[in-house]
Amino acid sequence: MPKTKKQLVFQAFKNLDINLLEVVLDEDKAYNAAPKSTFIEKVKVAFEEFKKRGDTRLTPYSGTCRNSLCENYGEPGFAFIGNHSNSILSFLFETTDEEVKDMAYCGSFHTDRENDESRPTISIHVYKDEEANFSPSPELQIKQQKSLKALAELERFKGKTITHSMIAPWIAEYQKLYGKYKYPILSFSILADFRTMYYKFLQFYKQPELELVSEKALNDYDWIADGSEKHLLKWLLKYKESWEECDDLCRAIGGIVKDDPEDDSSAYIRDFKVVKKNYEHIDRFGSIYGSWYFEMLEKYDTADFDDHGEGWDIRLYDLGYHLKRRGIDLDDDEVPF
Repeated sequence: MPKTKKQLVFQAFKNLDINLLEVVLDEDKAYNAAPKSTFIEKVKVAFEEFKKRGDTRLTPYSGTCRNSLCENYGEPGFAFIGNHSNSILSFLFETTDEEVKDMAYCGSFHTDRENDESRPTISIHVYKDEEANFSPSPELQIKQQKSLKALAELERFKGKTITHSMIAPWIAEYQKLYGKYKYPILSFSILADFRTMYYKFLQFYKQPELELVSEKALNDYDWIADGSEKHLLKWLLKYKESWEECDDLCRAIGGIVKDDPEDDSSAYIRDFKVVKKNYEHIDRFGSIYGSWYFEMLEKYDTADFDDHGEGWDIRLYDLGYHLKRRGIDLDDDEVPF
């Protein structure tokens, strides 16, 4: 007996068969609000990610959307789980007995199996300007054109090893554009792609500057290392913003710059080759500062003061806030910074 379209769709997912899925899905329908061609490309990327993680088959498990704030709360669907990585990709399904009318990615999906939340996730995202019925406003079209221009200018670096000085003019030219693109602007694919690339190159560009700041901070630390705790506290307050920048950089750079396995002196930002350097001062400064900061934060904490009030307050993570509440004066001419 011939299989129904619905059965073939599930067969395609089970076997990670994007070609079968492309044949079975209807050309004139939208899936996940996107045209079929766009949806197929999204699923193709997801299938490739499963394969990278060592999966050869996916097993479907029924369940529902569990996000009570979502309009699809309680709607049924299936989670497809990899046979090796246990990674999970979930869709809500609108079906008949024989066909799949629509399917939409669900990031809050739960099955009857245990530990769904702890499984590694593979997701699919359709931007607003990728939706089938999307019509851009004139304002959005202008922003898209500016973003495309910025991205196109990066192409001149293809085949070269990008240095910090080489990328500096591009960073300066598009700084204002980058600052304008925040949520919900990032719901649009081209704008989001520009902002992602700008952020990655910005972190790369900031490395030498933060290395110099870190070196100065360490020199000041060496000066006050045998001094009083008052000197240490003043050092911590002076370099707090620099430490936060270094901490952000260290957290981000691992997911931004990928090492070149064939060249120790270079790395990659997406498919752009960049010069790679070791920044020992940033690492040492971050380690020393973080250790002292949290030790002093715990020592001078005022969270239990009667006048603080209840509930979470971001100021509780600010050493300067606690020192001020304790009336501690750090003015000291003996410390040259």
